[in-house]
Amino acid sequence: MLSRKPLFSFCSSKAVIAGVLLAFVFTSCTIVKKYQPDKPFVYKTNINLIGNFSSEEKKGLIAGLSQQLDDSLQSRKVDKLLYSVLKSPPVFDSTNADNSIVYMRALLRSLGYFNDSTYYTYVVKQESKDQFRTTVDFNVRPGRVVRIDSVSYNLKTDALQRITDSTVKQAFVKKGDPFSKAPISAELDRLTEVYRNSGYLRFNRDELVAVWDTLDVSLLQPGLDPFEQLEILQKLRERRENPTANLEFRLKAVDSARLTKYYIGNTTLYPDYQPDTTGLQRRETVVEGIRVIQYGRKFKAKIFPPNIYLDHD
Repeated sequence: MLSRKPLFSFCSSKAVIAGVLLAFVFTSCTIVKKYQPDKPFVYKTNINLIGNFSSEEKKGLIAGLSQQLDDSLQSRKVDKLLYSVLKSPPVFDSTNADNSIVYMRALLRSLGYFNDSTYYTYVVKQESKDQFRTTVDFNVRPGRVVRIDSVSYNLKTDALQRITDSTVKQAFVKKGDPFSKAPISAELDRLTEVYRNSGYLRFNRDELVAVWDTLDVSLLQPGLDPFEQLEILQKLRERRENPTANLEFRLKAVDSARLTKYYIGNTTLYPDYQPDTTGLQRRETVVEGIRVIQYGRKFKAKIFPPNIYLDHD
């Protein structure tokens, strides 16, 4: 007797397959509401990163580039269970795409990419009689990142130079790091804080400047020796393939007012300070060079000096 497969199993399989196909159709579907008829609107914006990057680098760069897009190029879809909804999409304007290119290049330069190739293309697709969907593609080739070849500090005064040299291990910029704006800015802040904590209370960040160059002067002075010229050409080729920059932090000018060092003078302690001292008797005691002023008898003055760690000259 011939065996027969259960009809229920076959029908169930067909139902499952149909359900999966139906779900796929709906999930790949986007419903557009409140668009301007007969005008191309921004339906989708893509950023294509070109180059060899790790997955983490690629993710970070694309995230940063996406934030540089003009608001009118960011189509915001709301995902539903089986479909997406795009509501009130902005009309496509190439000026906004041009502005986005400017913002993207500014970001790339702040990260150390100075030789990028960035451009965009767009395609308009007529979805219905009066609906024109525009897909914008930004193609970004950052190029090779410029790395720091050397870091130096020129503070023009022996005192600041000693302080700087003693804390250089804490620097935010190191040789070989990408030439990025954020760590250079952080280093300027660090130096300012170090100097202020060393007694230069009137010192501020405006006294410092970061100077860099990407040119090796020695490469501009070739000799007559043909072997030397070949060596210089090789160095130039290497610099193109692996661009570097020399970075120097400088003190702009020696301003005696800004470079005055302050020392701790007299120390006065108010252990029971209160704004209103009307009717209270002021008691002042000097213990080990520290003046203690209180308006009650809560504390003995001698307990404070061992717990104060300010060195005064």
